[in-house]
Amino acid sequence: MNKLEATALFRDAPVFRVREHTRGRSLFTRADTETAELALLERLEREPPGTLLTVDFSGVRISSEAARQLLRRAILRITGGELTERFLVLGDLGESRYNVEVMLAGESLVAVERSKDEGAKARGAVDPAVRTTYDYLASKPTATASMVLNDLGLSAIAAATNRLSNLAKLGLARRVEQRPVSGGGREYVYAAVQ
Repeated sequence: MNKLEATALFRDAPVFRVREHTRGRSLFTRADTETAELALLERLEREPPGTLLTVDFSGVRISSEAARQLLRRAILRITGGELTERFLVLGDLGESRYNVEVMLAGESLVAVERSKDEGAKARGAVDPAVRTTYDYLASKPTATASMVLNDLGLSAIAAATNRLSNLAKLGLARRVEQRPVSGGGREYVYAAVQ
């Protein structure tokens, strides 16, 4: 499977533009982002499973408190299983990158940021094993635990399986296929949210 085919593993929804749901360009308080938060949650609820929604921050500057109001519940509902098979990517953070990252780390949350300069990067409270595994998965169209085991030099297939499962629980990856393996059992195929 090539990179183009892998992107078809997600249903791209029209971009959610934060600026269209706020009154100003500078968002500092909970009140500044309350309408946008409700619109984002409603949008995620309406989208079908497999949707990858880009939240576009172009044209706005956001404080860490306003970012908490806007993103926290959406990320928690995705990672908590309430909005299954929905995925978020933060786009065009620009000058707001630092404040969003501070909020994510402070709330022990992670999210994917897509930028023109760096591509897709896991941001927030990302431990080294998650970062390494996400970066590996993002460099491939798809990957399995056996690929992670071999390519990252892990000592056991269980460790590789746990790493991929953890990425999926964090909303950083999607399980896209299940296939049998020789000798019995099954193997899951994952694609990075990017």
